[in-house]
Amino acid sequence: MNAIPKIDGLPRPARTGLSVAMVILTLAAAFGPFSSLSPVQGPVQGPVKIMDRFFYDRYMRHLGSTAPYTHGVTIVDIDETSLAGAGQWPWPRYRLGQMLAILSAHEPQAMGLDIVFPEADRLSLNHLAQQFRSDFKVDLQISNVPATLTDNDGFFGHILGQTRTVGARYYYFDHTTEGEICRDASLDIRIAEGETDMLAALPRAKGTL
Repeated sequence: MNAIPKIDGLPRPARTGLSVAMVILTLAAAFGPFSSLSPVQGPVQGPVKIMDRFFYDRYMRHLGSTAPYTHGVTIVDIDETSLAGAGQWPWPRYRLGQMLAILSAHEPQAMGLDIVFPEADRLSLNHLAQQFRSDFKVDLQISNVPATLTDNDGFFGHILGQTRTVGARYYYFDHTTEGEICRDASLDIRIAEGETDMLAALPRAKGTL
């Protein structure tokens, strides 16, 4: 039988981790052929599966206890829990503006908002007042509300201008937007010498939203 190689030259944590790994590999080699033959049904499926779940649980607990990353990409998702807490979608745009302001307070390098807003926010107070005037001939008396909060789109646009936020765009390829010009993005794209210009083969958008 071959002797186990010495690992005395490594630091103690490394020696411990390597020893544990060697034990796991040895047990996996010994019990691997029998793991699929276990007569026990349900969550227990042999020694290897038990060890796998045991060490996976320990690993996830350790990973969850570490400090969050200070660099990288963080995705803020509007999920069912968000809708249950803040109300049905679509949210008024002042609320989205508040969310961006809160995120901006954490000083990210940039923020990307992957939501297209094709129409004006109908939940704005000035829009509601106009709608009541048109439908019921009633003039809503809006008082004690700052003028900046009567227009959700204006408030939202102000927040976008104050934060490092890039909004989403939708490009039309089947028709041209009435009275709009599809401006080229302000990007300096350079093709390396000898390389093919792949951008020339892309379809040209006729309008943008």
